[in-house]
Amino acid sequence: TVLFNYPFSIGDLRDSATVLFNYLEQQQPAKVPWDDLRYIFGEIMYGGHIVDARDRLLCNSYLEFFMQDELLDESEMFPFCEGKGVSFRSPLPAGYEKYVEHLESIPGETPLAYGLHPNAEIGFRTQQCQDLFGMLMQLQPRGGTGGE
Repeated sequence: TVLFNYPFSIGDLRDSATVLFNYLEQQQPAKVPWDDLRYIFGEIMYGGHIVDARDRLLCNSYLEFFMQDELLDESEMFPFCEGKGVSFRSPLPAGYEKYVEHLESIPGETPLAYGLHPNAEIGFRTQQCQDLFGMLMQLQPRGGTGGE
């Protein structure tokens, strides 16, 4: 299996936000054109970086799930992730303080939020430790004489 690292950056996110703003401002649609926006982001903005067909399918699946009218429904919280003891929902429309309160109430990241087994974090943390200690070992002085 070949793993691809894609060069997504904060610039991609900023540019996508600008495109979204300009598109909605110029078109002034009565209804959000989700199909157009999914194409712009999934095939052009981010999709232009994606070279693997399965990665493109995954990206488009995420866009299909998240980019829908229910995301903007002000009467209920949109479920970004639910199940197995985890629930990440969007906040209802409110003032700044309520948004901050909502964000602070969200539990820390968990593999369950990404549909992974809880043990997935163990492997990740183990690799982090190995990388850290490997780097520390490389920084150790090698032989030679100390000072006088």
